[in-house]
Amino acid sequence: MENEKKPTEETLQKAGKGLKSVVGEFKEFISKGNVLDMAVGLIVGSAFTAIVNSLGDDILMPIIGTVLAGINFSSLGITIPWGNHPFIAIGSFLNTVITFLLTALCVFLIVKVMNMFRRKQEEKPAPPKPSKEEILKAWAEFRGPAQELDLPSAPKQFLHYFEENDRPQPKLDRNTEHGMAVCIGRLREDTLFDYKFACMSHNTLRGAAGGAVLLAELLAAKGYFD
Repeated sequence: MENEKKPTEETLQKAGKGLKSVVGEFKEFISKGNVLDMAVGLIVGSAFTAIVNSLGDDILMPIIGTVLAGINFSSLGITIPWGNHPFIAIGSFLNTVITFLLTALCVFLIVKVMNMFRRKQEEKPAPPKPSKEEILKAWAEFRGPAQELDLPSAPKQFLHYFEENDRPQPKLDRNTEHGMAVCIGRLREDTLFDYKFACMSHNTLRGAAGGAVLLAELLAAKGYFD
């Protein structure tokens, strides 16, 4: 018998914890809130004012009044027997409080649903990172417009990868492909990014004079010069 009751008890405990969590979030939402929640509350509250008021005045308050021996909350109040005999409208105040709680509850539920969708989007698994072999293959097979058009100043192999752990080096590798290539080395996995590597190109040839000549050759090949 204990084994048969245990799943039921666990289910009730889980349901109780879930309800307690929702109630706790709702209390925190009312007591604290933030700019986004309040902005959403103003918009949604304005749109649902008529519905909330009707729910409170036409449905909830009559039911509560019936339970409490037929008391009409709209006329519930206390007349002060002094002075001008002011009337304290307790029923109207209760209606206002219930309207506020219903509005806050509607906004809370809407924000909670929005946050659920937002969490689902954030929890989408990231695409698998490429392997080191795939990266090296992509670099080796890369051909830009300069290579496809076989321009005179274009390096035959634009991206050069060095397997040595101490490469590339400026003195040894800066003139690769007459200084027009990009030299890469030390590709390895990283804790912050997927991979990291060292990259080097010739500042004067690739970056300035040679780059300007190569760009002019590309424009001529594209037909921009007469």
